[in-house]
Order: sequence, then structure tokens, then C-alpha cells
Amino acid sequence: MSEKHIVKLTKSSAVIKVYSKAPAGSTIAISLATELKLAAETFDGPNAQVSITQMYWANKAGKHCIVQRKAPDTSLHGDYFLSDTGHFKFEGFRDRTYGNYDFNIVFDGEGTLILVLAKESGYN
Repeated sequence: MSEKHIVKLTKSSAVIKVYSKAPAGSTIAISLATELKLAAETFDGPNAQVSITQMYWANKAGKHCIVQRKAPDTSLHGDYFLSDTGHFKFEGFRDRTYGNYDFNIVFDGEGTLILVLAKESGYN
């Protein structure tokens, strides 16, 4: 079983919590076009740019999660391998790598990830 919750969504930012309760793990997708768009916004895919500003994670002992960006051709890029528990807060920069691609989160067991994102462009 996996879950996804939009904790905060504004014109310029999003906070998303994803987690897996499955002992064998799970994969969770986050779509830039649908899940980060406010009802009153339009999505401009070719100009979309969503960057990571912070990540918080807690995985069951010996487990990890992988944060990836999924290209339209379904190839995966920009891996973060997050084991045990931790936090990244990017000071003075944002991770814009593959910022126009959807997110693909892979858990190899039980765990939780919170992504703090900046919606830089592509939402009007």
C-alpha cells in the first residue's frame, strides 16, 4: 500500500508527502501537470520548471527510497538514494536538474518522504 498527500499547494510552491506501508516497497508517481496545478491554473508543459528545495525522509531500518525524475520517454534521471532518516535543505540554490520531468519515487520497503518544491514556471 502506498499513499500520497498534497500537504501544501500554492502558485509558487508545493509540499508533497508520499509513503509506503508495503514491506516489499512500492513506486509512487507525482505528475507536474495534474498534482501540482491549482484548479485556477493552466499548465504549460514545455515551459514547466519545478525544483527541489528540501527533502525529509524516514525509512524502516535497512530500507531506502529513490527520488527520480521521469522523462516523457519513461527514462529515469537524477537519482537521490535516501537511506534510513535524513534531511536535505538546499541553501542558496535549488535542484533544477530535469525540472520539467515528473517525479518517480521508489521505496524498497516501508518509508516516508516529504518533498518541498518550488514551482518556478509553467503554471499560469
